[in-house]
Amino acid sequence: MSDKQFLQNDFSERPPPYTDASQSAPTPGYAQNDQKMYPPVKPAPGFQPMPPQGYPGAGPANVNAMAAQNVVIVGAGIRYGPFPMRVTCQSCHQDINTVTKPVVGGITWLLAGILAMSGLFCGCCLLPFCVDACQDIEHHCPNCGTYLGIYKRMG
Repeated sequence: MSDKQFLQNDFSERPPPYTDASQSAPTPGYAQNDQKMYPPVKPAPGFQPMPPQGYPGAGPANVNAMAAQNVVIVGAGIRYGPFPMRVTCQSCHQDINTVTKPVVGGITWLLAGILAMSGLFCGCCLLPFCVDACQDIEHHCPNCGTYLGIYKRMG
């Protein structure tokens, strides 16, 4: 049907009436009245079905299994940056902005060595130890002080 024919159609014809769902033909692929779609499958010889298992907290059978799992994941998958970040502390479980603290790292020592070799012996080779941008950044929780992670500028 072209666009012009479609637009010129007067749509005066009514659609066919809907039938009651109980009188309709069965939907292909679905069993009606408890009919089985496929023949029953016999288990292989020696097959033992697994005993039913509850979900966490379902009852006393699962209490010991939950108590035995003491897994602590510190900073799981969090990549810390050079600036404070909003994270959940693993120790006090509070949503916090981390407190950052510059610490001497590999890039600090490398820059100091390069400056010393280039002839800056009069203390100028120690400048990387005074510049925060040349140091690694540790992240701590402001509430409990727990170490959360580190941003390493090199490595």
